[in-house]
Amino acid sequence: MQIFLIIYSYFFFYYLISNNYIYFSGIVLIGIAVIIYLKILKNISIKKTKKIVKELLEDNKKEIKPFINANRANWYIFQELPGFTRVSAKKVIWIKRHNGVYTSVEDFFIKNEITEENIKQILKKIIHI
Repeated sequence: MQIFLIIYSYFFFYYLISNNYIYFSGIVLIGIAVIIYLKILKNISIKKTKKIVKELLEDNKKEIKPFINANRANWYIFQELPGFTRVSAKKVIWIKRHNGVYTSVEDFFIKNEITEENIKQILKKIIHI
């Protein structure tokens, strides 16, 4: 693009100074055509990019399930789980710090004394890595 602008500027001013208005008008028309062409390409690429991003986001919503790593999550994430409050979410972090990492999902449920009603809902969202 920079090389084009340098060459274009050279011819633009050369024909302007030489009073050769036929060539000068041709250079102006070429410049306008190139600008229009670049604007069209830019708009097409933006539209394609937006379309691709939208499709990827829709596919990700369908395929990816929101899993939580119990050993790496903070209390903000645990607070969003069913049956957890702010206090119980902070308690999960406290237990992990003082008793060591959770070795399994079952270990997580046992150490945190989670009721059976909430276990079924939480199992859909939690995973141990």
